[in-house]
Amino acid sequence: MKRSARSIALCLVLQAHASWGQQTGGRFGGSNWAAPPAAASPPAPSPPAPTTIFPPSAPMPMPGMPAPMPGMPAPPTPVAAPAPPPPPPAPPVTVLDYRRPSPRDFPVARVSRIRPVDDAEYQVAHPSRDYNTRYGPARTAAGLAAGAAFFGVGAALTFWLTRDGAGARPMPSVRPPMPSRAPGPMHHPGVEVRRVSIAFDWTARASIQHALATVSAAVDPGTPHGLHAAAMAARDALANAHRAARYGVFQSYALDPARGQQVFGQIADSLRGRYTVETVNNARRVAGPKSVARAEEGPGLVVVTLLVATKGPLPPLPPAMSLPALMAALEGLIPPRAEQLAALEVVWSPADEGDPMSSAELEVLYPELLRLDEGAGLGRRACGSCRAVYAGELGRCPACGGV
Repeated sequence: MKRSARSIALCLVLQAHASWGQQTGGRFGGSNWAAPPAAASPPAPSPPAPTTIFPPSAPMPMPGMPAPMPGMPAPPTPVAAPAPPPPPPAPPVTVLDYRRPSPRDFPVARVSRIRPVDDAEYQVAHPSRDYNTRYGPARTAAGLAAGAAFFGVGAALTFWLTRDGAGARPMPSVRPPMPSRAPGPMHHPGVEVRRVSIAFDWTARASIQHALATVSAAVDPGTPHGLHAAAMAARDALANAHRAARYGVFQSYALDPARGQQVFGQIADSLRGRYTVETVNNARRVAGPKSVARAEEGPGLVVVTLLVATKGPLPPLPPAMSLPALMAALEGLIPPRAEQLAALEVVWSPADEGDPMSSAELEVLYPELLRLDEGAGLGRRACGSCRAVYAGELGRCPACGGV
């Protein structure tokens, strides 16, 4: 009973921790998008006409008639205008007598309509004839014979055409579909957004966290050359630790500039929303929560994502996922010139060494990542004894010690 309660509690802790997200994370990057044209300034409003405000208690003065000046003649008294003449009377309306037209003016058309005769009327009209004379075998035997003949010919022809070896011709060789490639420069919409995410195990976790924190504090992502230098430094740090890569994924989107900027922001927000506290943000540092590593979390992994937006196409991605393909995608991620890099976002989690992330938590938080080696002993495992879920790198269930 104690073992069952402990395993259930462990399962609840692992599921809750995975659903809450990793505690700490870090990011650095910036953008070099073309600035939108400045909006035309609105015309300056004309000054309002001066107004006089009267107190509410005082009545508003009414305009008065000007007083006549001495020595001036008095104004003439206005004379009433003559009344208009009355309107003329309406003309009389003559009502004519309406005569109804005679039937000769509208001749009635008589059209004969043939109504089908039903069975009862046919028997009354033809008492000497039997019902089978109209619907019996004498009328349908010819149709049945013709239908049977056509059916037999069709069945024989079908059997002859579908027999073994009839009309067998070698099938033409079908070429396998070519892997999809990025659009060429002639028909590229303008902006390519590409993402490369790699999960490294505990042998390189601390060194990668330290290298990314150092790059975020040393470079200036506010300039195109500083942004390009930050991207190159982050790519080199990941390439040097390629032997510790355990999971990976790469994605690419060719879009127009407005849609590319929107998709880039959506992917960056999704990655930054998978941890709760951002302890590294470019050169700014924030003290994260004090976390204590638990035994069920194991030595821990770290997930690093390089997200770029380039002005123009990038080299095509490999057709399948593997460690060499992942390194090739990482190598072709950064354009050669700084002015081609429109935006960069480097996101990694966890960012603190005391906040490990097991492979079981990683597969919940990053379900799009694929294992590079299925036999590496990672991922979510279910104990055969207590059915508790634990990380594969632990080797045994931490609740009961089973496998």
